[in-house]
Amino acid sequence: MDRVEIKREIMVRLGIGEGEYNRLMYEAGELYFERKCRGWDRIREAFRQSRQIWAWWTQQWELMDEQIVRTGMPITGMRSYANIHLNLEHYPNSGLVKKALDGYDRAVLDEIEQATSPCTPFKWGQSRKEIKT
Repeated sequence: MDRVEIKREIMVRLGIGEGEYNRLMYEAGELYFERKCRGWDRIREAFRQSRQIWAWWTQQWELMDEQIVRTGMPITGMRSYANIHLNLEHYPNSGLVKKALDGYDRAVLDEIEQATSPCTPFKWGQSRKEIKT
């Protein structure tokens, strides 16, 4: 079975459409980030905004769906289905985490720079002596 067929099988077993399936995967991802990054707000926010981390989460979700379908694992409802995904001990590798954090830091700095640029010509990494007013 390919990914599309596996996804279709899960949706049939749960009695849901694609929109609800995708919403469930997203909400479970949000909950995963909340649980795994408890106390690390910066990391959780970086994960939430990282395309690479969401691609990793989607891949993990699809791999688990494949196992559910292949083994005939029973799913008694959407909550039990989501919990199957949430109770696994899987984490993104350190390279993905570093990319997510680096991207988040750059995005925050860019946002701050844009927000302050009408007020001041200051650029990050520039010393006060270099600022021409």
